[in-house]
Amino acid sequence: MTASGRRVRIAVGQYMPVARDVAANGRRTLSLLAEAAEQGADWLVLPELFLSGYQLEDVGELARDTASPLIRSLIERAGTLGIGVQVGFAEAAGPAVYDSTLTVTAAGESSIYRKTHLFGREPEAYGRGMELPVIAAGETVVAPLICYDLEFPEPARLVAGRGAQIILVSTANMAPYDEQQVLYARTRALENRAFVAVANRVGVESGYDFCGTSLVTDPFGRVIVQANDRNEVMLIADCDLDLIAEARGHGDYLADRRTDLCPVMGPGEVGTPDTVMSRR
Repeated sequence: MTASGRRVRIAVGQYMPVARDVAANGRRTLSLLAEAAEQGADWLVLPELFLSGYQLEDVGELARDTASPLIRSLIERAGTLGIGVQVGFAEAAGPAVYDSTLTVTAAGESSIYRKTHLFGREPEAYGRGMELPVIAAGETVVAPLICYDLEFPEPARLVAGRGAQIILVSTANMAPYDEQQVLYARTRALENRAFVAVANRVGVESGYDFCGTSLVTDPFGRVIVQANDRNEVMLIADCDLDLIAEARGHGDYLADRRTDLCPVMGPGEVGTPDTVMSRR
């Protein structure tokens, strides 16, 4: 598929993977790619660790490297169908395993993102990523994030500052954080004047009840489409990229922010002049 003018159609897949069955989840991903393409989508976004399930034990058994037949087949299918895809998986990289996303453009060009902000027990199972890729897909610029990354302002601000128009977020967010997920998505979209697409999973796994509530927000922070229950569903959102310039006309936060400010010691502040100087 190809974006029509300045419009990009995003399919957000709110699904439950089969725990620890990489082959089954891979087959379903290929099927969902075809379904999204039939609906005219330019991108399909799937949840965090969708190929393995949300697992924190023995993750090496579930990890796949970028040369594995499954990863290669996903890249090939995206290129054949002419649709971009982002899907979470446990990535084998030497002795380490990362909570990663595979992001493939409609031209079949692939990129790996490794989750930079690990939640709860995740550091016991996964390495910590150090880079935030920004991906040019034709005339559209996207950037991948994973779940907990969205709860910090810095990752979204950094990729938006490098031109990201759409932030694709693969998520495994659990109850009771569904309301917060909507708030984070709307806030990151508003403060960066970008679209944010969040694909969260559903179901119960590893002791967590995953809360769904997948959504897509526009650069004004408005919800375009949202799942209001925990059923499996594919959401479709048409994103008009011209809204980015329109929103910036109401306040261009990237251009107007002050990067030259530094903290100073105030009355009653705990610290020393040395610590203040070290923060300059």
